[in-house]
Amino acid sequence: MSVFYHNDDPLLHTSLFQSSQVPQQNTMNDAYAQMYRQQLMSEMQQPTQKDWVSVLDAEMKNLDSSTVERLNENTQFSALNAQLQALIQTEIMNLVKFKINSNQEAVNNVKQQLEIMRNTSQQVKNEEKQNINELNDYLQNYSHLSFNEYKNIKSGKQNETVENNKKHKKQNEQ
Repeated sequence: MSVFYHNDDPLLHTSLFQSSQVPQQNTMNDAYAQMYRQQLMSEMQQPTQKDWVSVLDAEMKNLDSSTVERLNENTQFSALNAQLQALIQTEIMNLVKFKINSNQEAVNNVKQQLEIMRNTSQQVKNEEKQNINELNDYLQNYSHLSFNEYKNIKSGKQNETVENNKKHKKQNEQ
């Protein structure tokens, strides 16, 4: 591999000193650069391995649609493929999350998503609590009624419930 990463560009380096986050950013960049160098060194020291992912990708690209359809029906293949896709996704996340975390737009996006998740979670909890309170009220105070009658009473439709009960009694008597 002939990719080189240098974090010592004098033009970029001097502009970073004007930032208020210079020490933290330089330390972070140096850590990322060191990790990247270590990864490159370990890859260079390892004996040449066959690129199995590329082999699989090339094979998949050469398959016709009926073979792909049959493979998708194969549960073992689907499970193995899903497992590999999860590994690939994890590796991609490990490579890019540092860059994304330093992008303010991405950080704002994540913060908004977290806020929406928290609000939605709180709404669900409140609804569950309300349902439990309603059920407790029904069991303690209105268990002699059907739950539908209880709901009608609570929603202010008590008169309709009484009329419906009279109709049901007349129909049952006939």
